[in-house]
Amino acid sequence: MIVFEGLPGTGKSTILFQLAKSYFGKYNILPEMHTDPGESLKGMSNSAQSRLFHKKWVQRMRIIQKYCPSTENLLLDRSFYCNLAFSYAFDKCNNSKTYSKVKRDYERDLARYPFELVLIFDTSPKSSIARRKKSSKRMEFPWTSKRFLKHVRDFYLHELPKICSGPYKIIRTENRSMREIYLTVKRIIAPGTRGKNNVSSFPNERKILLDYAKNNSFGDQHSEITLLFKIPTMYFGRNCIQLDKMRVHQLTNRRLKQILRRQTQ
Repeated sequence: MIVFEGLPGTGKSTILFQLAKSYFGKYNILPEMHTDPGESLKGMSNSAQSRLFHKKWVQRMRIIQKYCPSTENLLLDRSFYCNLAFSYAFDKCNNSKTYSKVKRDYERDLARYPFELVLIFDTSPKSSIARRKKSSKRMEFPWTSKRFLKHVRDFYLHELPKICSGPYKIIRTENRSMREIYLTVKRIIAPGTRGKNNVSSFPNERKILLDYAKNNSFGDQHSEITLLFKIPTMYFGRNCIQLDKMRVHQLTNRRLKQILRRQTQ
């Protein structure tokens, strides 16, 4: 498993989906953790949200460890480290003490899951905000706060290296084009290899998934159709939808478990 972490606006997701397109069917992209259909964070405190996402990450890592074949190539768009980053920055901005508890929970439940590599995409808070504005991406507080983003960046550059349970590498993205960043990541992940793009092989599946996303107001399309554990899949922000046996499914931990169990039977 290789994880893409860092500030928003650094190109993490863009690079991930470019890899998925260039190396069609080789990499399984797991999106950011999100609430399940019908779940809401409205009215929840920061500590309650941290507990919720911690629980989800524990579930996901157990599922992957138990059911995912070692031959599968997993690329994660963020991991449980983002939960730590949020609490770390929240405490710094609000003089609260959430992070120490979140860190203890991580050490107890999640530090045992080492990643093959953690790629930390770095840029300045100013650049993070500017890039997202330029791409017209929806921005919500506190991700619009330079002060908050500064502390998130501090976590990734100074705190994460102390607690990371595997190797990590910092990818500087300031004043670099997406092409330059992509080639840097490609040299790290897939040196000396050439990809094969078969996206056009799934025109009907693409249309069904696009229609479903539109009808459910999922917002902008973030990827072309790709394969997640051999199932046609598309990503719309944090929403990941699949067409499996002509039925559309949203990716949740429960859904992930079903897919992996079926493939190992």
